[in-house]
Amino acid sequence: GLLNVDRETRKEQEYNFNLMAAREEANIDELTGVKNKHAYADMEQSIDKEISQGACPEFAIAVFDLNDLKQINDSRGHETGDEYIKEASRLICGSFKHSPVFRVGGDEFIALLEGQDYIGQEELLERFEKQVLVNMERGRAVIAFGSSRYLPQQDHSIRDVSERADAAMYKEKTLLKSFGGVKEEDGSRKTEYGFVSEDLNAAGMRRHILIADDIAGNREILGDLLREDYVVLYASDGIETLEILRKRKDEIALLLLDLYMPNMTGQEVMARMQVDEDLMSIPVIVFTVDQQAELDCLKVGAMDFIPKPYPDIEIVKARIAKCIALTVHAAACASAFCSSGALM
Repeated sequence: GLLNVDRETRKEQEYNFNLMAAREEANIDELTGVKNKHAYADMEQSIDKEISQGACPEFAIAVFDLNDLKQINDSRGHETGDEYIKEASRLICGSFKHSPVFRVGGDEFIALLEGQDYIGQEELLERFEKQVLVNMERGRAVIAFGSSRYLPQQDHSIRDVSERADAAMYKEKTLLKSFGGVKEEDGSRKTEYGFVSEDLNAAGMRRHILIADDIAGNREILGDLLREDYVVLYASDGIETLEILRKRKDEIALLLLDLYMPNMTGQEVMARMQVDEDLMSIPVIVFTVDQQAELDCLKVGAMDFIPKPYPDIEIVKARIAKCIALTVHAAACASAFCSSGALM
């Protein structure tokens, strides 16, 4: 009788083990080894429950999308496409080592950033973007991405967070597409504008925005609104603004500049930038309570003008994105013009 009980116990343990293994296997993507769409649905349901109970810890969602997978599959075959997917998966997992990664579609991945990855997400995402730029130059996996934090007072489900991340990813994808994500057989990557992406300066993909305002509250309010899409830097007067611009000129995509600051005014900052070859290409958007200053600001080199108090944040973001895109496009066209021998 004891032998029979022991045998039944072992059978039950073996059955439970096999059941757990089968469930685990059902949650794994065969090609990449990361968690699959089914596992993401389970995680989504669990987090939504925590959110509804008001007990959800801090997290962020990062959404990833592979550029040109269909083109690779069509022109080079699905085996090459599979290798492209696996390379992208390794890059994502290697970049976010403390977070679960899910493959939720053929060319789509999602990472749940938590713990150390949540705390250090800005640095990790910046490092990831730099690697994508390197990959573009080498003709390797190019991945568009976007991220968003969970906002307890605003988000009612994980879908609310992922939709913001998805929107940010599509903006990035459009920009990457304009540079060309995959090399052709002859080694070139021409865009719709006709220039070769190898000639593009990586500065065209800068993500840093410098906010220069002497009032700390104004800096923080605007910074909080923009940090979902950019890495935000701050300066409290004109002298500090120029110091940061010179120190980080290769990273800053845009300067948001208050006109009236101590030590050096916004007009003086722009005047200095106009005669500095390292700084003159950085676009400037001026913000001020002086509604009559718009024309004067444009005359001294500002690309746009935002009045105080700030308009709707979506208007501010649209103006920022437009200024950066125009600057990137101008730099790319100049690069193409030079590389074509037009100035020879």
